Amino acid sequence: MWLMATIKNKQRRLFLSALMGVALLVFAVALHHHLEGARTLRAIAQAKALCGQIPTGTPRADVENVLERRGIEHSYSGDSRDLPEYAHTESAIIRNVCGAYLVTCDVVFSFKFDDRDLLKDCSAKDIYSGL
Repeated sequence: MWLMATIKNKQRRLFLSALMGVALLVFAVALHHHLEGARTLRAIAQAKALCGQIPTGTPRADVENVLERRGIEHSYSGDSRDLPEYAHTESAIIRNVCGAYLVTCDVVFSFKFDDRDLLKDCSAKDIYSGL
């Protein structure tokens, strides 16, 4: 009788210990995701702030210099008959702004210029990719 009670108590303690371990693991994962989400939003906001730092009317050469100094990949599309919405547009991308595990986030910029190559609009959007 005493032996059976001792075995049941050990099983109960083992079960409760395992349950506490699982609860602690779930809490740690939830906390990590919460902190990672906040860090992701900050990183995206900092990257998108680039649009606000380049005023409307800035010459294209100056915009390209800013992108070059920051090491940001970019490419210019001049006159385009096939895709007129991309005419006079400098496209840029900051890769791997954030990411965790299997998903990464890039920020893509579109700098639109007028016929005199002066900046008339800048937009930025975040793009997630992964498995």
